[in-house]
Amino acid sequence: MREPAIAALQPPTISERLLTLDVLRGVALLGVFLINVEDFNRAFYSFGAGLPIGASAIDHAVDWLIHTFVFGKFWTMFSMLFGMGFAIMWLRAKAAGREFVAPYLRRTAALAIFGLLHGVFIWSGDILLSYALAAATLLLALLGRVWQGLGLFTVLMVAVLALKIPATGFVALVVFAGLIGLYLRGERSLRLASRDWPMISVIAAVAAILLLLVGSIGMTFMPVLKAAALLLGGAVLAAVAWMAWRYRNPASKRLWRAGAALYLIPLLGLTLFTVVRVVVPDKYHSQPTVAQQQQIKEGKSAWQERIATETRVMSSGTYAEAVELRSRQFLALGGNPAQVIWSLSMFLIGGWFVQSGVIVRPYSHLEVFRKLVRVALPTGIALALASSWVATSHIAGKNDTAWGFAQSLRLMGNLPMSLGYIAIVVLLLQKDVWARLLSWLAPAGQMALTNYLGQSIVGTLFFYGYGLGHWGMARAWQVVFVFVVFALQVLFSRWWLSKFRYGPMEWLWRWFTYARLPSMRLAAA
Repeated sequence: MREPAIAALQPPTISERLLTLDVLRGVALLGVFLINVEDFNRAFYSFGAGLPIGASAIDHAVDWLIHTFVFGKFWTMFSMLFGMGFAIMWLRAKAAGREFVAPYLRRTAALAIFGLLHGVFIWSGDILLSYALAAATLLLALLGRVWQGLGLFTVLMVAVLALKIPATGFVALVVFAGLIGLYLRGERSLRLASRDWPMISVIAAVAAILLLLVGSIGMTFMPVLKAAALLLGGAVLAAVAWMAWRYRNPASKRLWRAGAALYLIPLLGLTLFTVVRVVVPDKYHSQPTVAQQQQIKEGKSAWQERIATETRVMSSGTYAEAVELRSRQFLALGGNPAQVIWSLSMFLIGGWFVQSGVIVRPYSHLEVFRKLVRVALPTGIALALASSWVATSHIAGKNDTAWGFAQSLRLMGNLPMSLGYIAIVVLLLQKDVWARLLSWLAPAGQMALTNYLGQSIVGTLFFYGYGLGHWGMARAWQVVFVFVVFALQVLFSRWWLSKFRYGPMEWLWRWFTYARLPSMRLAAA
């Protein structure tokens, strides 16, 4: 089995990593905190509802700016940086002749443990478990063997069918890993009509034909929207089959193309389906039965009850009540397969940035970053503004279609906007004055895991009822809180790394990864 092209790269130097990646991690930490702080002040189950209704003028303005220019952009950046870390770890292991898979699996298992502990005992909005699952999926795609994928797929199918547990999404992850592996490693092909077709193109084409046939026949016996969804899905898969054939070479661009496709194609399909929903007359929409209407009503009541319960517990409840509530939330929300697939797409793009040398030697690729500022950033901003123009709040039962359309526009804009932000930081780092200023963020970025968890600890203890009880702080004051706490984190990180090699959590994570106690103090290094 051939390894993907990334294996042929040379490892980056330590100084290049600190100057670029750690500054970017510091920037991403600030952006992520600006979003997360809102979820320390409102029920986590209302996360997908957009801007709160009834906020004051200044709070609404601040919230709109963050919703438009920050929300989703810095998680996207953070995820790409994680993918860059994966590639760098791989390259360094190869350069040193060390084993990679076993340490990486330990690293991934440790991240999953951190995520579980974080999500249950500190804050429900954990991303680390999803990152761990995406990292495992990425490893399966890049280095896994066919028998391993089939074995995991079989185990998950048994769990779905026999144990009746909700593992369907994770079965889909294994399928995605297999398809991505076919494309990235991709020299397996099937000869048809005197032409070699990549296996992923063949699989996508067969699935497209089946969906198009069922959708076409279904126009006569199923609701128009359902048939239209099948036809649209078939058209999207046909496009995937063609793109996998047309853009399989050069191999050096496969990571980037696979990541962008995995992120954008589902969103494009969702956006097009939303448009179809608007265009197709109401008479063709399937109307819910009496039983379905009752189920919808009960679901809405249960959702409102969960929000009320969470608001009571987090604003005035005990820590024990909060842990019990978080454990139930985490079982329902933790490791969301859609979140994992989204993270995986960003890991692939991040890996390409290292593979290509663009982020390792940015001074040699400045035109790439200038192009991202000229093209990607305006595209992302236009999509974000269009999203905010369509809808900023979700009122269930009244603007469901508009909200879905707005969300798909925003999600599509997150990637180009995040790439534009990365490009701005990299270009500023080429100027001495800005490099000196931005270098203050590097220690915070070097301790990204410690600071991410630290933000959750400080946020929950400051806002929740079992702490200082400032639940429901106005949005404008939340931003002030973020900048004060983050400034303290920057100073603390700078002081800590003047004495120690790693942040506390980074040290623990490294211990897990390499199964040996790393030296902590600089004097011992």
